[in-house]
Amino acid sequence: MNNFNKLGVTSGNSWSREITHRAKEYSTEEKAEILYKAMYRNQPSFDDFRGRDGYSDKMLRADAGYVRKRKEEIAKKDQQTKTEYARNDRWSAQAEPILTYIMNTDQFLPTRESFAHLAHEYDDLSNGTDIVFCVSSKNGGNITCSVDVATDTDQRRIMGKFRESGRMHKTTPPWAANVRYCYHGDERWEELEAPHFILGLMPSRIDDATDAVNIKDGLISGRESDLKTDFKLASEMREQILMQLAFLRAEVGVDNKSRMAKLSDLLNAINTKLGRVCGVEGETKEEWANDFEKKYKKTKEQMREDLVYRHIIDEAKNRTNFVRGKRIRRIDNAA
Repeated sequence: MNNFNKLGVTSGNSWSREITHRAKEYSTEEKAEILYKAMYRNQPSFDDFRGRDGYSDKMLRADAGYVRKRKEEIAKKDQQTKTEYARNDRWSAQAEPILTYIMNTDQFLPTRESFAHLAHEYDDLSNGTDIVFCVSSKNGGNITCSVDVATDTDQRRIMGKFRESGRMHKTTPPWAANVRYCYHGDERWEELEAPHFILGLMPSRIDDATDAVNIKDGLISGRESDLKTDFKLASEMREQILMQLAFLRAEVGVDNKSRMAKLSDLLNAINTKLGRVCGVEGETKEEWANDFEKKYKKTKEQMREDLVYRHIIDEAKNRTNFVRGKRIRRIDNAA
């Protein structure tokens, strides 16, 4: 877990305790600003990789040039487009730090070591990675994931994100991202073909998640139990893992064993989290699995009031159903 400012974690295990002891000294806007500053202070920069193996000065200069060029292109967009971007970025600016923080706490995946950081500008602009999320693997090492944050309640925009993620990008296969600037402590690495997920909440639920964070003397001091937010993010990951596994199994002439092993390992951790949130019981694996299906399905229905959550899980499910039983080949515009 990244140490953003000597973070503490407040835990809780029941829906009834959810966000009942929030600190009232700070408004939602003030908390959002503190989170924003804390997360962006820990966003990796080119300087963090200078002199490290695999990161030559030539590559860093080229990537810095790419970032400058992309920023100039964005700045040249017409005023109407910029206004629309500003409207969406208002929520994105709040959502990316709060999701980064949530995924960095012990509460999110309590049975695995995990950490998260805001993606480097290069990875954000080149492959749509907003957050780098890493989970310890049962076989050692970490499973590094790419996260694209969604806050728009328009179903067409969510579909567009999935369509883009499902394409082949040069040498990067569908549903994956090459994340160049990953870091944790003294470690620096590039993750090729990192599983790519679209995660998000609707604007009002972003505020709820922000309110659950405790701030003391201007510093982040943990978060209250917020099982609804935890469930939605974990559920969105689960549905997309199932979708990605379905696509990988259906691909013809491609060795996907390594990617599938990572996703299956991650799925086990996600299922354990969801089972705890839903209060799943069972003395045997079969009893647990049956209770999981029943309670998970019921909780998913309860969470559908969040339009972003609804659109994400529906799109993932639709694509899973589409590919099952098919044999597919990679094409540049595969979706």
